[in-house]
Amino acid sequence: MHLLWISVGLLVLSIIALFVMLGCWTYTDAKIRSDKPELWTLIVLLVPNFIGLIIYLLLGRTKNSDEQQTVRNKFFVPLIVFAILALLSFLATMTASMLLPALLYNH
Repeated sequence: MHLLWISVGLLVLSIIALFVMLGCWTYTDAKIRSDKPELWTLIVLLVPNFIGLIIYLLLGRTKNSDEQQTVRNKFFVPLIVFAILALLSFLATMTASMLLPALLYNH
């Protein structure tokens, strides 16, 4: 039972961290590539199922120059790390939820 709660806790924390990092990445990227970084950050965070992110990537990145290509967003690597952590936490939660009934009924 403790394994399930640890897995759920990790899943919740990694999803929160993922959304924080996604918001930070969007805001810093939109400051460079758009006129309204606050609006695009809200769209990315509030439109469900990452559709807001897709909309931003397709429509929000209006400014494009050679100078902007050299600017690196410092939140990109942590965003990828937290996305992987969220995926692993989800897999751990699903595995624990499938194994927990078998462990409980065998004892």
